[in-house]
Parts: sequence; structure tokens; C-alpha cells
Amino acid sequence: MNRLKHSLFCALALAAGLSRAGELKYSIFHHFFDEKPGGQPLGACHGGAVIDKKGNIYITTDTIRGIVVFTPEGKFLRACGPMRIHGLEIREEDGTEYMYGARPTDHQVVKLTMTGETVWTLEFPKESDLYKEPRGFNPCAVTVAPDGSIFVADGY
Repeated sequence: MNRLKHSLFCALALAAGLSRAGELKYSIFHHFFDEKPGGQPLGACHGGAVIDKKGNIYITTDTIRGIVVFTPEGKFLRACGPMRIHGLEIREEDGTEYMYGARPTDHQVVKLTMTGETVWTLEFPKESDLYKEPRGFNPCAVTVAPDGSIFVADGY
């Protein structure tokens, strides 16, 4: 009976998801962002893209510029923060926005101000049986729950 309930639930969830997928509409805007933000190539970007409450767009790079920030219209504002952020999230805390970033090749998670200044760094969990040394900790995603709990995914 439980399998039947589970199967029906999955079928309903799939049907609901597919029906909503038909409503999704998107457009491609070639050259939306400045081609060379700040006069430099954007560089490799494989980590994060988030939008703050003002609508500014934050793109992580593997270059020394770290996070490249654009206006809602795609114009370059500034670069800030550390490089090599894989996963990025913005969270508002007591009226102030912060960025949380997972840095797998640096074996850490960081909390940053919106100007890229480091608030704190979470290094590898020495207490865990999973990690014998910092090189084993390669966080690729981070999220913060409403109660402030921090969840880190180590996908490597």
C-alpha cells in the first residue's frame, strides 16, 4: 500500500511540475553584460550567480577579481571578494545582506559583506571522521536556513 501511495504521489508531483514547466518563458539577451567589465575580460565563471535586493547581479569568477557585480541593466559596477567561489548565496540578516560562498579549492566557506570583505571563514571540520586534513574538505555549495543553521555540501 505504501508503494502505491508513493507512486501516486510521485506521479502527481511530476504532473504538477510538468504543467508548470509549460508556463516558463525566457529570452536570450546577447551582450547583456559589458563585454569587458572594467576593461578586463570576465574570465572563467563556473560558480555562482545571485541577485541582491537592489537587483544587482553578482557573478563569481576564478580570476583575481573574485565576484564581478553588475547593475540590473548589465553594466559593470565593481569587483570584490575572494576568487574561486563555487557556490554563492545572499542572505539578509537583521536588515543587512551578506554573501555566503563555498570555496572548494581553498577548502573553506566564507561569509562576506556585500562589498566583499570577509566577516568569517569556516575551515574544514576537524571534529569530523570524514576529513583527516584540510585538503579533503572541498565545499561546493552553502545555504543558510531561516534559523541561521549553515548547511555545506561537499560534492567532491
